[in-house]
Amino acid sequence: MIELLVLIVLFKESSTIYGVKRKIDKKFFLFFKLSFGSIHPALKRLEKDNYVELKTTLTIGGQKKSIYSITEAGKNRLFELMVSDLPENPALANQLLIVKLMFLHKLPEESKHIVINSLSDYVSNSKAETRQTIKKEEIESKEEELFYEFYSEKILSSFAEYLEKLK
Repeated sequence: MIELLVLIVLFKESSTIYGVKRKIDKKFFLFFKLSFGSIHPALKRLEKDNYVELKTTLTIGGQKKSIYSITEAGKNRLFELMVSDLPENPALANQLLIVKLMFLHKLPEESKHIVINSLSDYVSNSKAETRQTIKKEEIESKEEELFYEFYSEKILSSFAEYLEKLK
């Protein structure tokens, strides 16, 4: 997940680690709060895999400045991550769904349609699973039932409507 966020930020422009964190905080503030302690190792992994490159320069004051840039391999990896299926873990899948929707406009048309269809399938399946949970009477309280109904009928339905508009 962190690697995807870093690649999205670097897709637009090269940046220092501070710039990467600031841009993630600014763009994804509703969904993520990342520390330098999680961004730095992600950048190192991406650099090791040749998805980003590091250039070190000196500032006017003589300070060392490290600038990270996405490579062509990194752009390819970003597009692979965008079109990959969502994980089975619902919490992680929902976060990735939001990230993918926020970056969708940057994809080529053919990739965009693959992502939209994949996300639409995920939302449909999640709605069906939620309805099954309610029908099986695995719900322990009225409040829990209300939550599942809200999640299915409001949140997932809103995602479905949004994705339908994008098709």
